[in-house]
Amino acid sequence: MRLAVTPAVVLVVLLALPPSALAGRSEAQPPAPPETWVPNLAAHGSDDAESEDDDEDEDSGSLPQPDTTIVVRPGTSLEIENFGGDIDVKTWDRDLVKIAAEHSTRDRVVITRTGSTLQLKAKSRHWIPATVNYRITAPRWMKLELSGVNTDIDIQDSRAEVRAETVQGDITLRGGIGFASLSSVQGAILAQDVRGRVEASSVNERVRLTNVTGAIYAESVNGGIEIEGAHSDSVEASTVNGPVSFDGVVSDQGYYRFATHNGCIDVAMPEPSNATLSVSTFSGGIDSSFPVTLKKVRSKRFQTVLGNGRATFELESFQGTIFLRRPGETRASCGQDEDTKDVDGGDKVLKGHKVLKVEKVDKTHKKTKGASDDEDDDSGDDQ
Repeated sequence: MRLAVTPAVVLVVLLALPPSALAGRSEAQPPAPPETWVPNLAAHGSDDAESEDDDEDEDSGSLPQPDTTIVVRPGTSLEIENFGGDIDVKTWDRDLVKIAAEHSTRDRVVITRTGSTLQLKAKSRHWIPATVNYRITAPRWMKLELSGVNTDIDIQDSRAEVRAETVQGDITLRGGIGFASLSSVQGAILAQDVRGRVEASSVNERVRLTNVTGAIYAESVNGGIEIEGAHSDSVEASTVNGPVSFDGVVSDQGYYRFATHNGCIDVAMPEPSNATLSVSTFSGGIDSSFPVTLKKVRSKRFQTVLGNGRATFELESFQGTIFLRRPGETRASCGQDEDTKDVDGGDKVLKGHKVLKVEKVDKTHKKTKGASDDEDDDSGDDQ
């Protein structure tokens, strides 16, 4: 017997079905399309499923990925954090940041904007530190904060504050106006043609500052410090193991301090100069290429005055010679300490140079007074 399916039967069946079954049938969705990812920088791969959850939070606030150009307003700063690879920043007169980089197909660069800060940070699969070589072109007015671990940093012609630090890498700043803070552990520091306060430090390499106009503060532990062509009324440079040299304009209102433990100090004094020099060395010597008269202030510390003595120089070396010379003269060698002689109870002054004499400021007067008193006593005895 064959059952006939009439419209009435269909209606009865539909009425007998539970509401949930009807809802599931009416709300059925087509399969979701595969999720797409923004192309990597200098690569055209896609992230795998393992990184989807990790990137979800950062992707929600991220900007379009590089290579790209982003419009920025005056007052925006640029912050880059890098584990490995170079950071190279050039500037132009446009309110745009051009970002380009090179990295592995497993890595990508996340660009975010937080308040007035534009941030660049590399992200890698499986939490392996990424290596990225950044090439940035930024507005001249943009403040730069750059950091890295195995990173060389190079900045050219900035007109704003610059802060750069790295662990293993060199830092170079060429041209610029504004405050600059440059710091490395295992790398050299070079600042050239900068107008503004410069703070530069390296633990195990040298610091070199050339044609800096503004206050200077430089320090190292196992490296030398070279300052050339400086126009500054405040210079402080110190190191533990290395030489310190200075060649620049001396301001009458200036304060200049140079110190090293194991190394020589070489200072070029323009002629004429108006400065009071305080010179201290424990087991080194004092050498001058022009005539000076040293007055002993206390043990191992001497003083000499050039011109009206308005500027202040403090030169301190524990185991090294202190050289005074005129600009343009051949820089002295730090290996000349053997050619010394004892003057005034062990204080050393190099032979054959123009340190005229060592005078005791207080003791000389006391000795003269004591000698005259002895003469008076002798004359009284004779009478």
